[in-house]
Amino acid sequence: MVTAFFAFTAIVMVAYAAGALWLRAWLAGLVCAALAYDNACIAVGSAIGEGSTLQTLNAGRFWAHALITPLMVVVGWRLAARHQPAIKPDGRAGIQTQHQPGGEAGGQVGIEALHHADGKAGGRVRMVPARRATVGLVALVAALVGYGVYTEIVRLRLEPQREHGTLRYINAAAEGPPVAAIVTIIVLIVFGVLVWRRHRSPWLLTGAVAMFVAAAAGAQMVWLQNVGELALLTGLLVTLWQQRSSDGQGLGG
Repeated sequence: MVTAFFAFTAIVMVAYAAGALWLRAWLAGLVCAALAYDNACIAVGSAIGEGSTLQTLNAGRFWAHALITPLMVVVGWRLAARHQPAIKPDGRAGIQTQHQPGGEAGGQVGIEALHHADGKAGGRVRMVPARRATVGLVALVAALVGYGVYTEIVRLRLEPQREHGTLRYINAAAEGPPVAAIVTIIVLIVFGVLVWRRHRSPWLLTGAVAMFVAAAAGAQMVWLQNVGELALLTGLLVTLWQQRSSDGQGLGG
């Protein structure tokens, strides 16, 4: 039964990866594909049996978690920093941005001005220091990847584990909580709050919170973590779709 669940989850995540690519959200598609691979390896583990083949397949799971999973932070950031839809004077939906002297729209570099629907500038103008935010984001993702490489690849020591009819290889050298995964989820929750406030879309926040709860409960029931991953990717894809529908473009990230 649990094996069938992992197989079903892998198939759904493959569909999600295809959907993300259709939305031109390449990084989101890569993350979905990596998690589909993770679930597929667990689903076929019992059929393959212990040995070098399954060891190699499972080693790929840890490489994917170390190198690809942190990219969800980038996807969440792009969703949170996306243009905020507005209403133009003629009543059509549009994107409000502040243009800089160089002629480029400030929304593309993280600088946004809030306007009234009649086109007149009003209220506060909120400035986001784009360069500082980008440097911080790159540093965070690099730190998460570096930590993952050390804990999941350099210190990888595979040992077989059978649970609820499944067979997988775990990292016997792992110690303490999965710090990189926890930080990633917390950052996604923060981005989810920003998306909810700016775009009135609760899906990313809902998925990230579900992932956090499932990860906490997963110590007793490992399959719950995969339920959380499915919820997170669902929230991510729904948010991507909503933003694409609002401006007719993919995110490219």
